[in-house]
Amino acid sequence: MSDFPKVTIGVIGCNRLHYFRALIESARACIDYPNLEWVVIDNASVEEGMRDYLATLDFVDHLIVREKRNPAHEHIEAMNTLLEVSSASYMAIIPDDIQFILKGKWLVDVVELMRDNQQVGSITLDAQRNVTVAEVFGRKKPLLRRAPRRSHYRTTSGREFLGYGDSKVGIQPAGITSLTRKEVWDHLGPWKVTGGQTQGDSTGGGEDDMHIRFHKMGLKMERILPRIPMAARIVTPPGNTTAYVRGNRRFSRYMPPNEGSFYYQLRTEKDLLPYLERVPSVGIDDFAVPIGFDFAYDSKGHFIKPGKAQNDPFEWIHPSVKGVEI
Repeated sequence: MSDFPKVTIGVIGCNRLHYFRALIESARACIDYPNLEWVVIDNASVEEGMRDYLATLDFVDHLIVREKRNPAHEHIEAMNTLLEVSSASYMAIIPDDIQFILKGKWLVDVVELMRDNQQVGSITLDAQRNVTVAEVFGRKKPLLRRAPRRSHYRTTSGREFLGYGDSKVGIQPAGITSLTRKEVWDHLGPWKVTGGQTQGDSTGGGEDDMHIRFHKMGLKMERILPRIPMAARIVTPPGNTTAYVRGNRRFSRYMPPNEGSFYYQLRTEKDLLPYLERVPSVGIDDFAVPIGFDFAYDSKGHFIKPGKAQNDPFEWIHPSVKGVEI
């Protein structure tokens, strides 16, 4: 590319310092791009050490630390604040349970693809499960299986991307772990809470509402998956657990990395090229190499997808208001 449009890296966190640190430190190590704007929003975390760590982020352009929790609306409010604050042409919204893994200049290619193809909606950055990739794209290299209504892209560097076709809505409705033109979000309008926050949906219906809005506006876009992903969701034992926050409770097992700041090894393009000989896109099963633990697989050998349920174990985030949803 002859120039480098500005990209906002927007991070939203709440009471998961171990995850948050892994995200920030890995993003700094993995994203090689000359025109970044960093926006970090913390939703009133009280976890010990969080405020001290936030104070060290002197590279951040906009650091917004909420003083009061608003669980039902705070996720939506944070995403809308990112839209208001961002001065970039492209936005990546990254939740604090993601770690970047791929080192290099990949963001140059992601921006090039989106800049040169107006039909591209959101580009997913995190690895999907191998079984999910196989279900959508087949089990062979995409060049050998040209699926109907799906696109195949190659940037000037040779990086490849796959279109989801009509199997997914053309944008990532919750915005998370994807890159999208800011003008698309401006056109669609702000996210809106339409119901209560649930175990499975921190947006209070905002994701579904954006999905519906996209279709009602008749936008013709396709969501895109890189053949080599850039990041992965943080999961830990037992059973690929991801801790998550609802109200004053943090559910599932919450643990720090076994060593250093990262849960997964950082990798280069060369580490992952061999996998492209046998898969449409490299799945989290092969992409993420856990440090000091192993992933869990079901009886069919499939990576177990992290879930959320009412009976998940939890701990109170703020002991002084134990039993109260704040």
